Amino acid sequence: MKRLDIIILFAATLALPTSCMKDDVEIDEVSYKRPVNIAAPVSVIVADYDDIMKRLAKGDSKNVPETKIGSDGLLYVEYNKDYKIGWENVLSLNKVRLGLRSPMSLNKDAKINRTMTERIKLNSDDSQRIDSLTIATATMTVKADAMDASGKYTMSIPELSNGGKPFTISWEPGSGYNEKIDLTGYKIVPKHSSDSSFLTISISLNGTATSTSLNSMFSFSMSVSEIVPEIVYGFFGTKVVYNSPSEMALDFFDSYEFDDGIEFTGTDITMDVNNWTGTQFDVTMDLMRLVDRDSLSSNIKFNIENTLYVDQVSHDTYRPDGNFKPCFNSFTLDTANSDVNSLLSIDPISYKYSIIVNSNPKGETKENFLTKESTLDCHVNMYIPLWMKVDNMDRNDTIDFDLNSIIIDKDNADYVDTLAMYFDFENGFPVTQLAQAYLVDGNMRIVDSLFPKFEQVWIMPKIDNNKRVSEWSHVSKKAVMDKEQIKRCSDADVKKILLKSIISTNHNGKNKFFKFYEEYGMTIKFSFEVVSNYLAD
Repeated sequence: MKRLDIIILFAATLALPTSCMKDDVEIDEVSYKRPVNIAAPVSVIVADYDDIMKRLAKGDSKNVPETKIGSDGLLYVEYNKDYKIGWENVLSLNKVRLGLRSPMSLNKDAKINRTMTERIKLNSDDSQRIDSLTIATATMTVKADAMDASGKYTMSIPELSNGGKPFTISWEPGSGYNEKIDLTGYKIVPKHSSDSSFLTISISLNGTATSTSLNSMFSFSMSVSEIVPEIVYGFFGTKVVYNSPSEMALDFFDSYEFDDGIEFTGTDITMDVNNWTGTQFDVTMDLMRLVDRDSLSSNIKFNIENTLYVDQVSHDTYRPDGNFKPCFNSFTLDTANSDVNSLLSIDPISYKYSIIVNSNPKGETKENFLTKESTLDCHVNMYIPLWMKVDNMDRNDTIDFDLNSIIIDKDNADYVDTLAMYFDFENGFPVTQLAQAYLVDGNMRIVDSLFPKFEQVWIMPKIDNNKRVSEWSHVSKKAVMDKEQIKRCSDADVKKILLKSIISTNHNGKNKFFKFYEEYGMTIKFSFEVVSNYLAD
Protein backbone atom coordinates (compact mmCIF):
# COMPACT_ATOMS: atom_id res chain seq x y z
CA MET A 1 0.00 0.00 0.00
CA LYS A 2 1.21 3.52 -0.84
CA ARG A 3 0.60 6.78 0.95
CA LEU A 4 0.56 10.17 -0.67
CA ASP A 5 0.14 13.50 1.19
CA ILE A 6 -1.99 14.91 -1.55
CA ILE A 7 -5.32 16.19 -0.35
CA ILE A 8 -5.33 19.49 1.63
CA LEU A 9 -2.96 22.44 1.44
CA PHE A 10 -3.44 25.56 3.51
CA ALA A 11 -1.16 28.58 3.59
CA ALA A 12 -2.55 32.03 4.36
CA THR A 13 -1.07 35.38 5.24
CA LEU A 14 -3.90 37.54 6.47
CA ALA A 15 -3.95 41.20 5.56
CA LEU A 16 -5.13 42.44 8.95
CA PRO A 17 -6.30 46.05 9.43
CA THR A 18 -4.96 48.26 12.21
CA SER A 19 -7.71 49.51 14.51
CA CYS A 20 -7.88 53.21 15.38
CA MET A 21 -10.13 55.52 17.40
CA LYS A 22 -12.28 58.08 15.60
CA ASP A 23 -11.23 61.71 16.03
CA ASP A 24 -14.69 62.79 17.19
CA VAL A 25 -14.94 60.42 20.17
CA GLU A 26 -15.18 62.34 23.47
CA ILE A 27 -13.30 60.76 26.35
CA ASP A 28 -14.69 61.02 29.87
CA GLU A 29 -12.10 61.87 32.51
CA VAL A 30 -12.97 58.72 34.44
CA SER A 31 -14.14 56.26 31.81
CA TYR A 32 -16.02 55.94 28.54
CA LYS A 33 -18.19 53.33 27.01
CA ARG A 34 -18.82 52.60 23.29
CA PRO A 35 -19.03 49.57 21.02
CA VAL A 36 -15.97 48.69 18.92
CA ASN A 37 -16.11 46.06 16.16
CA ILE A 38 -13.02 45.04 14.21
CA ALA A 39 -13.81 42.74 11.29
CA ALA A 40 -10.95 41.12 9.44
CA PRO A 41 -11.24 40.69 5.67
CA VAL A 42 -12.19 37.28 4.36
CA SER A 43 -9.18 35.13 3.49
CA VAL A 44 -9.74 32.42 0.87
CA ILE A 45 -7.33 29.51 0.98
CA VAL A 46 -7.39 27.24 -2.04
CA ALA A 47 -6.03 23.72 -2.41
CA ASP A 48 -5.93 22.64 -6.05
CA TYR A 49 -4.00 20.11 -8.06
CA ASP A 50 -1.08 22.45 -8.80
CA ASP A 51 -0.58 23.21 -5.10
CA ILE A 52 -0.70 19.56 -4.23
CA MET A 53 1.96 18.48 -6.70
CA LYS A 54 4.29 21.33 -5.70
CA ARG A 55 3.97 20.45 -2.05
CA LEU A 56 4.64 16.78 -2.71
CA ALA A 57 7.72 17.49 -4.82
CA LYS A 58 11.16 16.77 -3.47
CA GLY A 59 13.48 19.75 -3.74
CA ASP A 60 12.87 22.16 -6.60
CA SER A 61 9.29 21.71 -7.78
CA LYS A 62 10.22 23.12 -11.18
CA ASN A 63 12.11 19.96 -12.03
CA VAL A 64 9.43 17.39 -11.26
CA PRO A 65 7.61 15.54 -14.05
CA GLU A 66 4.53 17.21 -15.41
CA THR A 67 1.16 15.60 -15.17
CA LYS A 68 -1.20 15.73 -18.11
CA ILE A 69 -4.91 16.27 -18.47
CA GLY A 70 -6.99 13.87 -20.53
CA SER A 71 -9.81 14.91 -22.78
CA ASP A 72 -12.26 14.29 -19.92
CA GLY A 73 -10.17 16.21 -17.38
CA LEU A 74 -8.63 13.13 -15.74
CA LEU A 75 -5.10 13.77 -14.51
CA TYR A 76 -2.37 11.30 -15.31
CA VAL A 77 1.38 10.80 -15.66
CA GLU A 78 2.70 9.29 -18.86
CA TYR A 79 6.02 7.91 -20.05
CA ASN A 80 6.69 6.82 -23.59
CA LYS A 81 9.45 5.88 -25.94
CA ASP A 82 9.53 5.54 -29.71
CA TYR A 83 11.56 3.14 -31.84
CA LYS A 84 12.03 3.49 -35.59
CA ILE A 85 13.45 0.47 -37.36
CA GLY A 86 14.48 1.44 -40.86
CA TRP A 87 15.54 -0.36 -44.03
CA GLU A 88 19.17 -0.44 -42.88
CA ASN A 89 18.14 -2.59 -39.87
CA VAL A 90 16.48 -5.09 -42.20
CA LEU A 91 18.62 -5.19 -45.33
CA SER A 92 22.33 -5.94 -45.18
CA LEU A 93 24.25 -4.65 -48.21
CA ASN A 94 27.91 -5.36 -48.85
CA LYS A 95 30.29 -2.58 -49.68
CA VAL A 96 30.78 -2.63 -53.41
CA ARG A 97 34.54 -2.57 -54.01
CA LEU A 98 36.90 -4.05 -56.55
CA GLY A 99 40.68 -3.68 -56.96
CA LEU A 100 42.80 -5.35 -59.66
CA ARG A 101 46.57 -5.31 -60.23
CA SER A 102 47.98 -7.52 -62.94
CA PRO A 103 51.54 -7.38 -64.42
CA MET A 104 51.77 -7.24 -68.21
CA SER A 105 54.68 -7.58 -70.65
CA LEU A 106 54.28 -5.19 -73.57
CA ASN A 107 56.05 -5.26 -76.92
CA LYS A 108 55.80 -2.11 -78.95
CA ASP A 109 53.07 -2.24 -81.65
CA ALA A 110 51.75 -5.55 -80.26
CA LYS A 111 47.98 -5.88 -80.03
CA ILE A 112 46.41 -6.04 -76.57
CA ASN A 113 43.09 -7.81 -76.07
CA ARG A 114 42.45 -8.61 -72.44
CA THR A 115 39.25 -8.95 -70.33
CA MET A 116 38.88 -9.58 -66.59
CA THR A 117 35.52 -10.38 -65.00
CA GLU A 118 34.75 -10.34 -61.28
CA ARG A 119 31.66 -10.96 -59.18
CA ILE A 120 30.73 -8.66 -56.32
CA LYS A 121 28.24 -10.02 -53.81
CA LEU A 122 25.59 -7.42 -53.03
CA ASN A 123 23.97 -9.09 -49.98
CA SER A 124 26.12 -9.51 -46.90
CA ASP A 125 23.58 -11.90 -45.32
CA ASP A 126 23.35 -15.27 -47.10
CA SER A 127 19.66 -15.61 -46.16
CA GLN A 128 18.71 -12.51 -48.12
CA ARG A 129 17.90 -12.18 -51.79
CA ILE A 130 17.79 -8.92 -53.73
CA ASP A 131 15.63 -9.05 -56.85
CA SER A 132 15.88 -5.40 -57.83
CA LEU A 133 17.07 -2.16 -56.28
CA THR A 134 16.52 1.40 -57.48
CA ILE A 135 19.21 3.70 -56.11
CA ALA A 136 18.28 6.90 -54.24
CA THR A 137 21.86 7.96 -53.57
CA ALA A 138 25.26 6.43 -54.32
CA THR A 139 28.50 7.54 -55.93
CA MET A 140 30.85 5.29 -57.87
CA THR A 141 34.57 6.09 -57.93
CA VAL A 142 36.67 4.53 -60.73
CA LYS A 143 40.46 4.78 -60.95
CA ALA A 144 42.95 3.27 -63.45
CA ASP A 145 46.65 3.94 -63.96
CA ALA A 146 47.98 5.00 -67.37
CA MET A 147 49.66 2.36 -69.53
CA ASP A 148 51.98 2.60 -72.52
CA ALA A 149 49.22 1.73 -74.95
CA SER A 150 46.69 3.31 -77.25
CA GLY A 151 43.11 2.09 -77.75
CA LYS A 152 40.29 1.83 -75.21
CA TYR A 153 39.59 0.61 -71.71
CA THR A 154 35.95 -0.44 -71.11
CA MET A 155 34.25 -1.16 -67.82
CA SER A 156 30.72 -2.64 -67.85
CA ILE A 157 28.21 -3.83 -65.24
CA PRO A 158 25.29 -5.48 -67.05
CA GLU A 159 23.20 -5.72 -63.83
CA LEU A 160 23.38 -1.91 -63.37
CA SER A 161 21.34 0.23 -65.73
CA ASN A 162 19.94 3.70 -66.23
CA GLY A 163 16.84 4.17 -68.37
CA GLY A 164 17.15 0.56 -69.50
CA LYS A 165 20.76 1.02 -70.74
CA PRO A 166 23.41 -1.14 -69.04
CA PHE A 167 26.21 0.72 -67.32
CA THR A 168 29.35 1.13 -69.50
CA ILE A 169 32.26 3.62 -69.36
CA SER A 170 35.39 3.88 -71.55
CA TRP A 171 38.71 5.77 -71.49
CA GLU A 172 42.05 5.74 -73.19
CA PRO A 173 44.69 3.62 -71.43
CA GLY A 174 47.47 6.12 -72.06
CA SER A 175 45.74 8.90 -70.09
CA GLY A 176 44.76 7.10 -66.88
CA TYR A 177 41.33 7.54 -65.33
CA ASN A 178 39.91 9.00 -62.09
CA GLU A 179 36.19 9.80 -62.05
CA LYS A 180 33.22 9.99 -59.66
CA ILE A 181 29.89 8.92 -61.15
CA ASP A 182 26.52 9.79 -59.62
CA LEU A 183 24.36 6.65 -59.57
CA THR A 184 21.12 8.34 -58.47
CA GLY A 185 18.21 6.76 -60.32
CA TYR A 186 20.19 3.74 -61.52
CA LYS A 187 18.63 0.32 -61.10
CA ILE A 188 20.31 -2.91 -60.04
CA VAL A 189 18.87 -6.27 -61.08
CA PRO A 190 21.38 -8.74 -59.64
CA LYS A 191 22.11 -12.28 -60.77
CA HIS A 192 21.67 -15.02 -58.18
CA SER A 193 23.47 -18.07 -56.90
CA SER A 194 22.48 -20.23 -53.91
CA ASP A 195 23.56 -17.65 -51.32
CA SER A 196 24.33 -14.58 -53.36
CA SER A 197 22.77 -11.71 -55.26
CA PHE A 198 25.70 -10.40 -57.23
CA LEU A 199 26.95 -7.90 -59.79
CA THR A 200 29.26 -8.85 -62.67
CA ILE A 201 32.00 -6.34 -63.39
CA SER A 202 34.03 -6.68 -66.61
CA ILE A 203 37.12 -4.61 -67.48
CA SER A 204 38.60 -5.01 -70.94
CA LEU A 205 41.58 -3.44 -72.74
CA ASN A 206 41.65 -3.36 -76.52
CA GLY A 207 44.58 -1.50 -78.00
CA THR A 208 48.20 -1.45 -79.15
CA ALA A 209 51.37 -1.19 -77.06
CA THR A 210 53.20 2.07 -77.68
CA SER A 211 56.46 0.89 -76.11
CA THR A 212 58.20 -2.23 -74.95
CA SER A 213 57.93 -2.83 -71.22
CA LEU A 214 58.46 -6.09 -69.39
CA ASN A 215 57.14 -4.69 -66.06
CA SER A 216 54.00 -2.84 -67.06
CA MET A 217 51.10 -3.05 -64.56
CA PHE A 218 47.42 -3.26 -65.26
CA SER A 219 45.98 -1.35 -62.20
CA PHE A 220 42.28 -0.69 -61.64
CA SER A 221 39.97 0.07 -58.68
CA MET A 222 36.25 0.71 -58.31
CA SER A 223 34.13 1.46 -55.22
CA VAL A 224 30.58 2.58 -54.56
CA SER A 225 29.78 4.69 -51.54
CA GLU A 226 27.00 3.36 -49.31
CA ILE A 227 23.93 2.66 -51.41
CA VAL A 228 20.63 4.08 -50.20
CA PRO A 229 17.72 2.39 -51.96
CA GLU A 230 14.78 4.33 -53.30
CA ILE A 231 12.99 0.99 -53.35
CA VAL A 232 14.28 -2.56 -53.17
CA TYR A 233 12.52 -5.89 -53.78
CA GLY A 234 13.54 -9.37 -52.67
CA PHE A 235 13.38 -11.58 -49.64
CA PHE A 236 15.15 -10.19 -46.59
CA GLY A 237 15.47 -13.33 -44.52
CA THR A 238 14.07 -14.68 -41.26
CA LYS A 239 16.36 -13.01 -38.76
CA VAL A 240 16.61 -10.77 -35.71
CA VAL A 241 16.75 -7.25 -37.09
CA TYR A 242 16.58 -5.43 -33.73
CA ASN A 243 17.33 -6.50 -30.17
CA SER A 244 18.02 -3.80 -27.67
CA PRO A 245 17.58 -3.37 -23.90
CA SER A 246 15.64 -0.22 -23.06
CA GLU A 247 14.78 1.78 -19.98
CA MET A 248 12.28 4.43 -18.92
CA ALA A 249 13.29 6.56 -15.93
CA LEU A 250 10.16 6.88 -13.79
CA ASP A 251 10.94 10.27 -12.27
CA PHE A 252 7.35 10.63 -11.05
CA PHE A 253 8.01 8.11 -8.28
CA ASP A 254 11.44 9.54 -7.56
CA SER A 255 10.33 13.18 -7.47
CA TYR A 256 7.45 13.05 -5.00
CA GLU A 257 7.15 12.03 -1.37
CA PHE A 258 5.16 8.82 -0.95
CA ASP A 259 4.36 6.76 2.12
CA ASP A 260 1.81 4.15 3.15
CA GLY A 261 -1.74 5.40 2.44
CA ILE A 262 -2.18 5.62 -1.33
CA GLU A 263 -2.56 2.95 -3.95
CA PHE A 264 -2.61 3.36 -7.70
CA THR A 265 -4.89 1.58 -10.10
CA GLY A 266 -5.65 1.78 -13.80
CA THR A 267 -1.99 1.82 -14.79
CA ASP A 268 -1.15 0.12 -18.07
CA ILE A 269 1.81 -0.48 -20.36
CA THR A 270 1.02 -0.53 -24.05
CA MET A 271 3.09 -1.34 -27.13
CA ASP A 272 1.74 -0.17 -30.49
CA VAL A 273 3.41 -1.20 -33.74
CA ASN A 274 2.89 0.42 -37.15
CA ASN A 275 4.53 -1.33 -40.09
CA TRP A 276 5.15 0.96 -43.07
CA THR A 277 7.27 -1.62 -44.90
CA GLY A 278 6.66 -4.45 -47.33
CA THR A 279 8.15 -6.94 -44.87
CA GLN A 280 6.51 -9.05 -42.17
CA PHE A 281 7.70 -8.79 -38.57
CA ASP A 282 7.04 -10.06 -35.13
CA VAL A 283 7.82 -7.71 -32.26
CA THR A 284 8.34 -8.84 -28.67
CA MET A 285 8.49 -6.78 -25.50
CA ASP A 286 10.57 -8.99 -23.25
CA LEU A 287 12.34 -9.01 -19.85
CA MET A 288 9.89 -6.51 -18.37
CA ARG A 289 10.71 -5.42 -14.85
CA LEU A 290 10.43 -2.46 -12.46
CA VAL A 291 13.53 -1.40 -10.55
CA ASP A 292 13.55 0.42 -7.21
CA ARG A 293 16.08 2.89 -5.83
CA ASP A 294 18.08 0.04 -4.27
CA SER A 295 18.51 -1.52 -7.74
CA LEU A 296 16.21 -4.39 -6.78
CA SER A 297 14.03 -5.48 -9.67
CA SER A 298 10.61 -7.12 -9.79
CA ASN A 299 9.61 -8.92 -12.96
CA ILE A 300 6.15 -8.13 -14.26
CA LYS A 301 3.96 -11.22 -14.40
CA PHE A 302 1.42 -11.38 -17.18
CA ASN A 303 -0.85 -13.92 -18.84
CA ILE A 304 -1.09 -12.60 -22.40
CA GLU A 305 1.04 -13.03 -25.50
CA ASN A 306 3.77 -10.39 -25.53
CA THR A 307 4.77 -10.99 -29.17
CA LEU A 308 2.93 -9.18 -31.94
CA TYR A 309 2.81 -10.36 -35.54
CA VAL A 310 2.56 -7.44 -37.96
CA ASP A 311 1.82 -8.18 -41.62
CA GLN A 312 3.53 -6.36 -44.46
CA VAL A 313 2.08 -3.54 -46.51
CA SER A 314 0.72 -4.75 -49.82
CA HIS A 315 2.55 -3.35 -52.82
CA ASP A 316 -0.85 -2.67 -54.36
CA THR A 317 -1.68 -0.21 -51.57
CA TYR A 318 1.81 1.31 -51.20
CA ARG A 319 2.20 4.91 -52.35
CA PRO A 320 5.60 6.63 -52.64
CA ASP A 321 4.13 9.84 -51.18
CA GLY A 322 3.32 8.01 -47.94
CA ASN A 323 -0.42 8.24 -48.48
CA PHE A 324 -1.25 4.68 -47.44
CA LYS A 325 -2.23 2.86 -44.26
CA PRO A 326 0.39 0.93 -42.31
CA CYS A 327 -0.27 -2.50 -40.85
CA PHE A 328 -0.96 -2.21 -37.10
CA ASN A 329 -0.95 -4.37 -33.99
CA SER A 330 -0.95 -3.67 -30.25
CA PHE A 331 -1.02 -5.21 -26.79
CA THR A 332 -1.57 -3.79 -23.30
CA LEU A 333 -0.53 -4.95 -19.83
CA ASP A 334 -3.08 -3.82 -17.25
CA THR A 335 -4.79 -4.97 -14.05
CA ALA A 336 -6.74 -7.63 -15.94
CA ASN A 337 -3.71 -9.49 -17.29
CA SER A 338 -0.70 -8.52 -15.18
CA ASP A 339 0.50 -7.42 -11.76
CA VAL A 340 1.89 -4.09 -13.01
CA ASN A 341 -0.27 -2.08 -10.58
CA SER A 342 0.79 -3.95 -7.47
CA LEU A 343 4.46 -3.58 -8.42
CA LEU A 344 4.17 0.21 -8.23
CA SER A 345 4.28 -0.26 -4.46
CA ILE A 346 8.07 -0.75 -4.68
CA ASP A 347 8.54 2.96 -5.56
CA PRO A 348 10.08 2.14 -8.94
CA ILE A 349 12.58 4.56 -10.42
CA SER A 350 12.82 2.83 -13.80
CA TYR A 351 11.07 0.40 -16.12
CA LYS A 352 13.44 -1.94 -17.97
CA TYR A 353 12.56 -4.13 -20.93
CA SER A 354 13.81 -5.30 -24.32
CA ILE A 355 12.38 -4.83 -27.79
CA ILE A 356 13.11 -7.79 -30.08
CA VAL A 357 12.12 -7.66 -33.75
CA ASN A 358 12.28 -10.55 -36.22
CA SER A 359 11.74 -10.22 -39.96
CA ASN A 360 9.63 -12.68 -41.93
CA PRO A 361 8.78 -14.87 -38.92
CA LYS A 362 6.51 -17.05 -41.08
CA GLY A 363 9.15 -17.56 -43.75
CA GLU A 364 9.10 -16.60 -47.41
CA THR A 365 5.39 -16.19 -47.99
CA LYS A 366 5.55 -13.25 -50.38
CA GLU A 367 8.15 -10.93 -51.85
CA ASN A 368 9.38 -8.20 -49.53
CA PHE A 369 10.03 -4.61 -50.40
CA LEU A 370 11.56 -1.63 -48.62
CA THR A 371 12.09 2.04 -49.37
CA LYS A 372 14.46 4.60 -47.91
CA GLU A 373 11.46 5.95 -45.95
CA SER A 374 10.25 2.54 -44.76
CA THR A 375 10.03 2.15 -40.99
CA LEU A 376 8.63 -0.21 -38.43
CA ASP A 377 7.45 2.18 -35.69
CA CYS A 378 7.14 0.87 -32.13
CA HIS A 379 5.65 3.07 -29.43
CA VAL A 380 5.90 1.97 -25.78
CA ASN A 381 3.70 3.85 -23.34
CA MET A 382 3.28 3.69 -19.57
CA TYR A 383 0.08 5.42 -18.48
CA ILE A 384 -0.47 6.15 -14.77
CA PRO A 385 -3.87 7.75 -14.12
CA LEU A 386 -4.23 9.34 -10.72
CA TRP A 387 -6.74 6.97 -9.17
CA MET A 388 -6.19 6.90 -5.43
CA LYS A 389 -7.63 5.91 -2.10
CA VAL A 390 -6.75 7.32 1.29
CA ASP A 391 -7.36 5.64 4.63
CA ASN A 392 -7.13 7.88 7.72
CA MET A 393 -4.27 10.01 6.49
CA ASP A 394 -2.94 12.62 8.94
CA ARG A 395 -2.53 16.16 7.69
CA ASN A 396 -1.29 19.38 9.38
CA ASP A 397 -1.83 22.86 7.92
CA THR A 398 -1.55 26.36 9.32
CA ILE A 399 -3.17 29.78 8.98
CA ASP A 400 -1.25 32.86 10.13
CA PHE A 401 -3.10 34.40 13.09
CA ASP A 402 -1.01 36.86 15.15
CA LEU A 403 -3.46 37.54 17.98
CA ASN A 404 -1.62 40.46 19.57
CA SER A 405 -1.40 42.22 16.22
CA ILE A 406 -5.13 41.72 15.78
CA ILE A 407 -5.97 43.39 19.10
CA ILE A 408 -3.29 46.01 18.38
CA ASP A 409 -1.45 45.57 21.64
CA LYS A 410 -1.18 42.87 24.27
CA ASP A 411 -2.35 45.34 26.91
CA ASN A 412 -5.69 45.63 25.15
CA ALA A 413 -6.62 41.98 25.74
CA ASP A 414 -8.59 42.87 28.88
CA TYR A 415 -10.85 45.17 26.85
CA VAL A 416 -11.83 42.61 24.19
CA ASP A 417 -15.08 40.79 24.98
CA THR A 418 -15.18 38.18 22.23
CA LEU A 419 -13.30 37.14 19.14
CA ALA A 420 -15.41 35.17 16.69
CA MET A 421 -13.86 33.12 13.88
CA TYR A 422 -15.80 31.93 10.86
CA PHE A 423 -14.71 28.99 8.72
CA ASP A 424 -16.42 28.00 5.47
CA PHE A 425 -15.14 24.65 4.23
CA GLU A 426 -15.84 23.79 0.57
CA ASN A 427 -14.84 20.34 -0.65
CA GLY A 428 -14.47 19.27 -4.26
CA PHE A 429 -12.52 16.07 -3.56
CA PRO A 430 -14.30 12.72 -3.01
CA VAL A 431 -12.94 12.54 0.56
CA THR A 432 -14.16 13.18 4.07
CA GLN A 433 -12.13 14.98 6.71
CA LEU A 434 -12.19 15.29 10.47
CA ALA A 435 -10.35 18.33 11.79
CA GLN A 436 -9.47 20.20 14.97
CA ALA A 437 -8.26 23.80 14.99
CA TYR A 438 -5.60 24.67 17.57
CA LEU A 439 -4.18 28.05 18.54
CA VAL A 440 -0.38 27.75 18.65
CA ASP A 441 2.54 30.03 19.49
CA GLY A 442 5.55 30.78 17.29
CA ASN A 443 7.14 27.45 18.25
CA MET A 444 3.97 25.54 17.23
CA ARG A 445 3.14 24.73 20.87
CA ILE A 446 -0.60 24.23 21.35
CA VAL A 447 -2.17 26.89 23.60
CA ASP A 448 -5.88 26.18 23.10
CA SER A 449 -8.40 24.56 20.74
CA LEU A 450 -11.26 26.14 18.82
CA PHE A 451 -13.58 23.13 18.37
CA PRO A 452 -14.86 20.92 21.20
CA LYS A 453 -13.48 17.86 19.45
CA PHE A 454 -12.36 16.61 16.03
CA GLU A 455 -15.27 17.54 13.78
CA GLN A 456 -16.35 16.64 10.26
CA VAL A 457 -15.49 19.86 8.43
CA TRP A 458 -15.32 18.45 4.91
CA ILE A 459 -18.05 16.07 3.96
CA MET A 460 -18.31 13.94 0.85
CA PRO A 461 -19.45 16.01 -2.15
CA LYS A 462 -22.14 14.81 -4.54
CA ILE A 463 -20.91 12.06 -6.87
CA ASP A 464 -22.58 11.37 -10.20
CA ASN A 465 -23.14 8.03 -11.94
CA ASN A 466 -19.66 8.25 -13.48
CA LYS A 467 -18.16 8.45 -9.97
CA ARG A 468 -17.15 12.04 -10.59
CA VAL A 469 -17.78 14.99 -8.27
CA SER A 470 -20.81 16.88 -9.57
CA GLU A 471 -21.31 19.39 -6.74
CA TRP A 472 -18.93 20.55 -4.01
CA SER A 473 -20.00 20.17 -0.39
CA HIS A 474 -20.17 23.10 2.06
CA VAL A 475 -19.80 23.22 5.85
CA SER A 476 -19.72 26.40 8.02
CA LYS A 477 -18.12 26.47 11.45
CA LYS A 478 -17.98 29.25 14.01
CA ALA A 479 -15.58 29.36 16.93
CA VAL A 480 -15.89 32.08 19.61
CA MET A 481 -13.09 32.99 22.03
CA ASP A 482 -14.25 34.55 25.30
CA LYS A 483 -12.36 37.09 27.44
CA GLU A 484 -10.58 34.44 29.48
CA GLN A 485 -9.47 32.50 26.40
CA ILE A 486 -8.35 35.69 24.62
CA LYS A 487 -6.29 36.76 27.63
CA ARG A 488 -4.68 33.32 27.94
CA CYS A 489 -3.83 33.18 24.21
CA SER A 490 -2.58 36.77 24.19
CA ASP A 491 -0.23 36.03 27.09
CA ALA A 492 1.05 32.98 25.21
CA ASP A 493 1.56 35.14 22.09
CA VAL A 494 -0.49 32.99 19.70
CA LYS A 495 0.80 33.28 16.12
CA LYS A 496 -1.06 30.67 14.07
CA ILE A 497 -4.08 28.43 13.79
CA LEU A 498 -3.02 24.80 13.33
CA LEU A 499 -5.50 22.56 11.53
CA LYS A 500 -4.91 18.89 12.30
CA SER A 501 -6.84 16.69 9.91
CA ILE A 502 -7.68 13.04 9.35
CA ILE A 503 -8.56 12.42 5.71
CA SER A 504 -10.20 9.38 4.17
CA THR A 505 -11.95 8.23 1.02
CA ASN A 506 -13.98 5.91 3.23
CA HIS A 507 -17.65 6.56 2.56
CA ASN A 508 -20.48 4.59 4.11
CA GLY A 509 -18.00 1.99 5.33
CA LYS A 510 -16.42 1.48 1.89
CA ASN A 511 -12.96 2.74 1.04
CA LYS A 512 -12.85 2.95 -2.75
CA PHE A 513 -10.51 4.32 -5.34
CA PHE A 514 -11.38 7.66 -6.87
CA LYS A 515 -10.18 9.37 -10.01
CA PHE A 516 -8.33 12.66 -9.78
CA TYR A 517 -9.74 15.32 -12.10
CA GLU A 518 -8.38 18.74 -12.95
CA GLU A 519 -11.33 20.62 -11.46
CA TYR A 520 -11.07 18.98 -8.03
CA GLY A 521 -10.01 21.15 -5.12
CA MET A 522 -10.82 22.48 -1.67
CA THR A 523 -11.20 25.96 -0.22
CA ILE A 524 -11.42 27.57 3.20
CA LYS A 525 -12.98 30.99 3.58
CA PHE A 526 -11.78 32.39 6.89
CA SER A 527 -12.75 35.60 8.66
CA PHE A 528 -12.95 36.86 12.21
CA GLU A 529 -14.55 39.64 14.23
CA VAL A 530 -13.30 41.32 17.39
CA VAL A 531 -15.96 42.86 19.64
CA SER A 532 -15.25 45.21 22.57
CA ASN A 533 -17.80 47.26 24.54
CA TYR A 534 -15.59 48.78 27.19
CA LEU A 535 -12.40 50.75 26.81
CA ALA A 536 -10.82 52.50 29.78
CA ASP A 537 -8.11 55.08 30.03
